[in-house]
Amino acid sequence: MRSSAFFEVADIPWAALEDPTATNTHGPKREKGRDGCRVPLPWVAADDPVQGGSFGFSPADADAAPHLPQPAWFSDYAADREEADPTSMLALYRDALWLRRKLRGCANDLAWLDLDGRTGLADGAEGAEGGVIAYRRDNGWACVTNFGAAPVELPAGRVLLTSSPLADGRLAQDSSAWIMLAEL
Repeated sequence: MRSSAFFEVADIPWAALEDPTATNTHGPKREKGRDGCRVPLPWVAADDPVQGGSFGFSPADADAAPHLPQPAWFSDYAADREEADPTSMLALYRDALWLRRKLRGCANDLAWLDLDGRTGLADGAEGAEGGVIAYRRDNGWACVTNFGAAPVELPAGRVLLTSSPLADGRLAQDSSAWIMLAEL
């Protein structure tokens, strides 16, 4: 189970934005676009931009800074720090990639589970309706992602990996679980 997350950089100065949305929208409908999720990843926590570094993204002697500014709090999520944390996002991705290789079936069949669909509840993101994406693969494992506001029951089976801790066996909002289904 994982407890850490990686956040979008929301406070990029307008002058530093590169996404066309930022330059093509005006007035009260002006939007920053997708640059907040395009900030270069932090690799080395000690290579702090405050000291002229780029968290290991660019060589220390580089003439130019990264294309988008990196906030100081990125050091907490640098790869060298996450390497030592078994609950980090880096560990989650590695575990998920390992499971993907292990569970890969021969066929590419996918079947939607009964759990899949809209929940009828707002998910908290601007009041939009949430839902659940739930499917099984040909060799018996399933993936459930909960975008709804309320926790959801998981199908019967052995939980292999979750992106956040389960609460009373239920999957929280904005979380995923990989399960080996009991029916096989």
